[in-house]
Amino acid sequence: MRHWFWKEGSGRIEKWFILLGQGCLGIFLLVFTSFFLLLLIMGLPRLDWEFIFGFQSRFPDQSGVFSALTGTAELIFLVILLACPTGVAAAVFIEEYGKNAGSRTIRGICRFFDFLFSGMEALPSVVYGFLGLVVFVSGLSLGRSLLAGALTLSTMAVPIIISNCRNALRSVSMDTRETSLALGATRWQTIRVSVLPEASPGIISGICMALARVAGEAAPLLAVGALSYMTFVPDSLLSPFAALPVDVYNWTVQAGGGMHANGAAAILLLLPFLLVFNATSVLWRRQRAGQSNGGSTR
Repeated sequence: MRHWFWKEGSGRIEKWFILLGQGCLGIFLLVFTSFFLLLLIMGLPRLDWEFIFGFQSRFPDQSGVFSALTGTAELIFLVILLACPTGVAAAVFIEEYGKNAGSRTIRGICRFFDFLFSGMEALPSVVYGFLGLVVFVSGLSLGRSLLAGALTLSTMAVPIIISNCRNALRSVSMDTRETSLALGATRWQTIRVSVLPEASPGIISGICMALARVAGEAAPLLAVGALSYMTFVPDSLLSPFAALPVDVYNWTVQAGGGMHANGAAAILLLLPFLLVFNATSVLWRRQRAGQSNGGSTR
C-alpha cells in the first residue's frame, strides 16, 4: 500500500515537473521570439546596401557599418590565427604530456596553469579589457590598434579553448591510446593519428564557442580603444579599428529612434557571425558521427 502511494505521488510530481518544464520553455520561446521580431521590425527597414557599405555619419539615416563590419571580420581572423593554435597546443600538452610527466616540476606547473585557466574562463570580459589596456596598449606600446584588440580577444578566447579541448581529449578512451602504443607508435604519433581525429568534434565545438563569445564582446574592445566613429577601413595591424559590438553599444545608449534602428540593424549583421560558428560546430559533429557509424558498420 505504501509502495503504491509513493508510486502515485511520484507520478504526480513527474507530471507537475513536465508542466513546469513546458511552461519555462514556452516563456523562453515567447521572449526570444518577441526579441527577434522586435529586431526585425526595427532593423530590417534600415538594412540596405548603403548601410552595409557606408561609413559612420552624424546623421543616423546616413550612417553605415562597413568599417565596423570589416574590423569585426579582421578581429575574428586574427583571433583564429593567434588563439586557436595556442589553445589547442596548450590543451594537448597539459592533458597528454604534463599530467603524466616524470618531472615533478612540470606536473606542478601544469596544475598551476590548470587552476589559472579555470579561473580565467570565468573572468568578466571587462577584466580582459583592462589587462589588454595595461599589457598590450601601454606595456607593449601597441597603442589603440587592431593588433591590441585581437590580442585582448585572443587572451579571452584561449582559456575557453583549452577547457573545451581538454574535455574533448578526455572523452577519448584510454584503449585508443594503449592500442596505438602497443602497436609501436610513439606518443606523438598516437596523439596525431588516433587521439586528435577522435577528439576533433569536441575541439571544433570548443573553438566555435570561444569565437562566438569574443565576436559579440564590446567591453574589452571599448577598454582598448575601439573607435565609435570611423570613416575608413584598417589597412595595417597598427591601425585604429572599429567593431560591430561597439557600434551596437554606442547606438543603443544614444537617444533617438534612428540610432536605435541602426543598433538593431547592426545586431542583425552580427548574428550571421554567431550562426556560422554554431553551424560549423553542428555540421562537423554530424559529419564525424556519420563517418564513425559508417566505419563501425563496415
